[in-house]
Amino acid sequence: MSYTLLVEDNQGHARLFQRCLQEVDDKMQLCHIRDGQIALDFFQNLSGVDEPPTLVVLDLKLPKVDGFQLLRQIKVQEKLQDVPVVVLTTSGKDSDRQLSYEYGAREFWSKPLAASTLRNFLNKQAVQKGVSHEKRNS
Repeated sequence: MSYTLLVEDNQGHARLFQRCLQEVDDKMQLCHIRDGQIALDFFQNLSGVDEPPTLVVLDLKLPKVDGFQLLRQIKVQEKLQDVPVVVLTTSGKDSDRQLSYEYGAREFWSKPLAASTLRNFLNKQAVQKGVSHEKRNS
């Protein structure tokens, strides 16, 4: 089962992401985690038989464990090293952007993010994964 992992504590941002994901790829499952510690546990407990997410969208400012710690954890695990990570945050600091890229993020986006930008990115990801759904073409 292919799935996208969203680590985001803001319910409104999570709903927007879910809506855009469903518009682009209605077969893609979404796993939503709202807490940094729960996400850290998820990454640390991902076993050899568990399928990793195809995409991780990560907020930096999370309860308990911040997004930078999570990003480092993702990129040190062999099973997760090739999973693209998009940082989606309210931070517009250049230092946060630079550190995110140093830790292996593929993209860095500042909130608020237009739904059209998010859909375009998700479409691009779907094409790269070879997904072909009618919704993407309508």
